[in-house]
This record gives sequence, structure tokens and C-alpha cells, in this order.
Amino acid sequence: MYYKEFPLSAQVGNANGLNTNLGDLKNSGFEFSLGADAIRTENFRWKIDANLSTLKNEITYLPGGEFTYENRGAGYKLAEGYSLYEFYMVKNAGVNPETGNMRYWIRDGENWKMTENYNADVTSNDYQRIGSALPKVYGSLTNAFNYKGLDMSFMLYYSLGSKMFDYAYVERTAVRGGVGVIQDLISDHWRKPGDQALLPKFSNDDYASTRKNSDFYVFDNDYLRLRNVSLGYTLPTATMARLGLSKVRLYVSGDNLLTFGSAKNRYSDPETALSGNNYNGSADKDNGIQGSRRVYMAGLQVSF
Repeated sequence: MYYKEFPLSAQVGNANGLNTNLGDLKNSGFEFSLGADAIRTENFRWKIDANLSTLKNEITYLPGGEFTYENRGAGYKLAEGYSLYEFYMVKNAGVNPETGNMRYWIRDGENWKMTENYNADVTSNDYQRIGSALPKVYGSLTNAFNYKGLDMSFMLYYSLGSKMFDYAYVERTAVRGGVGVIQDLISDHWRKPGDQALLPKFSNDDYASTRKNSDFYVFDNDYLRLRNVSLGYTLPTATMARLGLSKVRLYVSGDNLLTFGSAKNRYSDPETALSGNNYNGSADKDNGIQGSRRVYMAGLQVSF
């Protein structure tokens, strides 16, 4: 359940670790499904199918004790009693209006204080639990309509209660040479003393200091997606009989046509890898994902 780095023999090539089980997990939840005809007449039918699943993922045994690890900017902590993909990072304290630097919450004895000096002051002792990348509830709703030879269906998919580390948002708001940004995402950045801004000051020469990993890039990830729409027409039986066929159906369909949720406002896809990170590079450690593509199709189905 975890990619652990080991001092492996050179005979294994360029691998530096392997996926291994380090403890015990418990997944529990409920699944509900319901299907019914909302309307059914001689020529018209409207059928509804719905399903809902809940998920509780819990580490029940970790013989080596709890530990933290990092995956392409996102921090996690494995501990008994928590989920497998529990974000664990330093919390952001907003931009300093006077300097334009990002601030972070660090421990000060029993209390907390803010610092701008990430490299010198922030340690893993300052990290806090942010939430799980796994959804609490997910499911779909499908509506199918038939009228004589015409048929239409659409499916809505939803996911609630998860968090995501938006690596794409990091890239789209990091101003540095050779990397493009999305203008409407960076409009609220610090320009002069006194600015109350979302993003810190820009620095092409030292951009790394303005983009440090924290819960600033972890977002609630509730979303609703129009997963599929299909429209078809089946030729009348008499016509097919003359052609010597049993069925002919023409159709058009589209996948992932609409998405609703906060990720869309950041031009990000809410469907991430299990780790909740939408980094789109190497998938060796479950951190590579290309997102859901918008797909259009047309076809002809013929049965003899």
C-alpha cells in the first residue's frame, strides 16, 4: 500500500524501490442502488437508475509506527486510525501585506506563530492534518428515454468529501521563465505594500521561494460531472426486414462534456489518482494521471 525506497541491487535496473504492504487496512461502507420506470407507456419509457457508495478507509495496524512521506509536492502521514491518503502539511497563513511574502503557521511552544522563512523555520513538527484524498460518498444517476425508435440517455457522476493537491494549479500560477500561466488565475497577486492578495509577489529569479508546498494547494474536491450523453435512432422493424437485418441503430455520444466544482474554476480536472494529486508525469508511485478526456463518438450498429 506504499511505495518504499530500498537500497536494491544494481541487477534490478533503475528501480529504487517497490510497492509493498507495510500494515493492515480496513475498508468499510455501504452501497445503494435503485432502478425504476418513472414513466412507461406504449410508445414512451423513462427509466432512472441511481447508485450511491460510502467509503471509510482506515489503517488498523502499522507495525513500524506512523511516518510521513512526500509525493510530488503533496505531504502525507500514515498512522493507525486514519486513511491511507491523509494529507499532512504545513498550513498557509496568507500573504504578508507589507512584504508580499507567503507566511506559514509554525509551532511556538503550545501556541502557533507565523513565519515567512519557510526553509529555515518550517519542520515536519509544524505539519497538520489537512484531510483525506479519498471521497466519503460517490455514485451516479442515469436517465434513459425511449420514444418509438429514438433513444437518449445521460449519466451524472458525483464525488463528495475528498481533498486534492492541485499540482496543475501550482504550475499555472508559478511565474518563471519558459512556463506559461493562466492570466485570470494570477490576477490577485501582491504588487505593492498594503495589498491584500491571494498570491505572493512574483519573482522570476527566485520563483521557488514564492511557491512552497503547503495546504495552500490542497482544495475541497466535491464535483459533479456529466459523464456520458447518448442519442440514437433504431430503424423500424419493417425497414430492417426488407434489408435482411435484425437491427440497425445510428448513434452519437459524448463523454465528460460538463463538470461542476471548484476544480473547474482552476482549469483542473477533479479526477485524480488515488493519492489525490493531479501531477501528470511519472506514474511509478501513483502520481501520474492525464485526466479525463472529452470524447465525441458517432457510430452505426448492425445486427444480422
